[in-house]
Amino acid sequence: MVVQSLTNDLKNINKRKILIDVAKKLNCKFIFTPEISTDIASQLLSNVALGRGSHIPLDTGFCDTRDEHVTILRPLRVFDIKELALYNYFNNLEPVTIPENVKDAQKSVQSLIENFVTKLQSDFPATVTTVLKTGDKLGMSNDKTENYRICYICKGPISVSSQSLTSEKAIKVSQKISRESIQLTNGYMFDGVDESNKKTCFSCSNIEPFLIT
Repeated sequence: MVVQSLTNDLKNINKRKILIDVAKKLNCKFIFTPEISTDIASQLLSNVALGRGSHIPLDTGFCDTRDEHVTILRPLRVFDIKELALYNYFNNLEPVTIPENVKDAQKSVQSLIENFVTKLQSDFPATVTTVLKTGDKLGMSNDKTENYRICYICKGPISVSSQSLTSEKAIKVSQKISRESIQLTNGYMFDGVDESNKKTCFSCSNIEPFLIT
């Protein structure tokens, strides 16, 4: 499941890169993508599960402004499939569908969460809306200090701080304790985590070992 989850994550990153590259080639400043409410809710929960919680506003918000020349917009993010079906019906529109292979719900984190959200939408529609509203309340800091960097894989912002204890540092310390002995410094274990050469966000650091350089 781990490898497939990382593969899906990398596919999404590459898909975004391809869309932006094509948009630049065609001199387009905006890209409209077709994600609906269940897609956004699934992406939000997947981000949390994969360690991309800090990128939720970019991956699920109305605007993705990571690229300074091309902006990705998600105009359908608050609508569900029934609303779109009714809109198409009353306006005599024929939707374009692309056949997809049947996904194994147990094969990856993304498919597991997608299956969960789909059932949630079917049984408790209001819950998906609550997930979206919760995601909308999450914001990103605009304070670009010297510790502010950009992940070279997903182009998302990463914050390198040597002062505060973060969940990412806690995970890395736990990994160090499990794999090797570390020396305490000033009584704090997380001082042993070196982030001076950090080039990726937490999630992409798991993808990086599989990339061909």
